Amino acid sequence: MKFLFSTLTLLLMLSACNQAPTPSVPSAQTPPAWIHGAKGGAVGMCATHMKGNAVQESVAMDRAIEKLAKQKESTVETSSVSSQNESAGSYNSSYNSNTTVKANAKVSAHIEATWRNPYNNNYYILMKMD
Repeated sequence: MKFLFSTLTLLLMLSACNQAPTPSVPSAQTPPAWIHGAKGGAVGMCATHMKGNAVQESVAMDRAIEKLAKQKESTVETSSVSSQNESAGSYNSSYNSNTTVKANAKVSAHIEATWRNPYNNNYYILMKMD
């Protein structure tokens, strides 16, 4: 009986070592390679925004479009003002953004990919020119 158990254990160990490794599948937690820059495109990023995900995504998109416009030798002027005030238990916040694009050529782009970092909620968007 002891010999049979030893033989079965040895066979199981050998068969486990002989198996092909399972390919690693990127997960939603793994940052995609394009967040560090992509040829023919531009990446916009925005950290967590006090006005929520919709404004955060809009800011990231504005930043990507600004980078694309710069690739076309366009002039882009962006100004953002964010303020937060708290006094005696009351809390006020405001956000104002203005983007002006002066271009000789029209900047036409589409969203290629997006990714939200599950650890810090940073939002990334990859846009490419049409």
